[in-house]
Amino acid sequence: MQDVLMQRLDEVGGTMASCPVEPEVAITGNQIDILQRKNTFYYRGKFWCVPESFAFPSEVTRLNGWRMWLKGKAVVVDNKTYMIKPFSHLKGSDLPRKELVNELDTKWKPIFRKMAEAPGLVIPAEVDDEFVQTSFHIATEYLKATASYFGFGQKMKGS
Repeated sequence: MQDVLMQRLDEVGGTMASCPVEPEVAITGNQIDILQRKNTFYYRGKFWCVPESFAFPSEVTRLNGWRMWLKGKAVVVDNKTYMIKPFSHLKGSDLPRKELVNELDTKWKPIFRKMAEAPGLVIPAEVDDEFVQTSFHIATEYLKATASYFGFGQKMKGS
């Protein structure tokens, strides 16, 4: 199935270096549905890891932010649901607008990279909700102990 998808992509002249398609096949009755785990979106003459309308959520608790950092985020485009890759894997070149790059670099990376540095925390390739919960508590304690500049003297969302 992946070979067929790659062949069709070659036919349209596309490349997907930063967001490879890793299809998952679901058989429902007589129909075969292809679900993409890492979705790609084609616009402005290239493939992107996020839809053109993508925006980081503006109000998010630290726990939900941690979940998106580790697991990604579901988005709906043209009545289809896609899964954006974990925010920890996003690079500036994955994002179509400079303000998104700035937001990733200034609002997401500083706190969640620090949390991911917690001693003994090993992030698996496939993250489930149980890991999100347990790792959140470990990472939060590490953050409280090492990064008072994030304002842990005050009540924070998600703590």
